[in-house]
Amino acid sequence: MTTTGSVAISTHQLRPEQFLRRINNNHQLNRDNYKRSLNSKGYIVSLFDSKLNPKTGVIWSGKAIIEESSVLLAHKLFRWEPAPIFSQKLTGVSINLPDNAFYHFLIEDLPRFIEAFNYNPKAQVIIGSKSKYLLDVVKLLKVQDYLFLDYPVQCQELMFSEKSLGGIFNKADHELLNSLKGNIKTSHGRRKLLIIRSDSDKGFLDRGIRYSSVLHKKLENLGFEKVFLEKLSVSEQISLINSADMLVGFHGAGLANMIWMKQDTKVFEITETRFTSHFEHIATICNIKFNRYIASELVELTESQFKRKFSI
Repeated sequence: MTTTGSVAISTHQLRPEQFLRRINNNHQLNRDNYKRSLNSKGYIVSLFDSKLNPKTGVIWSGKAIIEESSVLLAHKLFRWEPAPIFSQKLTGVSINLPDNAFYHFLIEDLPRFIEAFNYNPKAQVIIGSKSKYLLDVVKLLKVQDYLFLDYPVQCQELMFSEKSLGGIFNKADHELLNSLKGNIKTSHGRRKLLIIRSDSDKGFLDRGIRYSSVLHKKLENLGFEKVFLEKLSVSEQISLINSADMLVGFHGAGLANMIWMKQDTKVFEITETRFTSHFEHIATICNIKFNRYIASELVELTESQFKRKFSI
């Protein structure tokens, strides 16, 4: 765990064999990163008398930002994350479930929350917004003690899970998320799903959205079903996506739902000029076959060429 300074903490190990470097006796953290490999786990950390922005999950200890509280570097956070001046005090042990938009919530924040919550399910959960997907997860995990706060708080004891090396989604994160399937009825179907955004006609030209109506029609002709994931609960999304053999969507947060798919299924990302490795990396972790196509090129294909692009 890294900080912009030294911070007093207590650490809890989940698995003794994964204790990669012993924190020195006075529990002062420094900049050394003992998480040697991508899939290694760190600690569950209890941080005392720290200040928290519940919405973003950013944690302050004195004048230092705890870099574990964000995938962004602390020196970048300083630009738009002002230090809390006034904050309400909370007693007891707290765990934060922030809301940094759906993709970041699902891929970055939720696995770490589940790990901390599994370690101490009796802790008070602070949720950072009333977004439907946050409230769905709170219900799905059967959280008993939670509150919504949209202002800074000073926590007597704040518990969180350290991010993996580089903050990158890994197999351990995937396993934690798959634990949510436990009480959800999943399907053995072979459905072909097409993710539709409610705002698909607004902007996002770098994603190829200008070609959406043409491509949606072509995909429907191949038997793809339109789905509006934002209208479904998290449980419904898990069940639906788990039934898919093929998932198609324009570059966007909805594609992160591939984490609920079975292994050896297929994901197709459509974009125009926006290229990132995020979804390809997630597909690799989940053992899913990944394809990326350029929207303007797809619309020029013949019917048979287009069909071959999206074959089982």
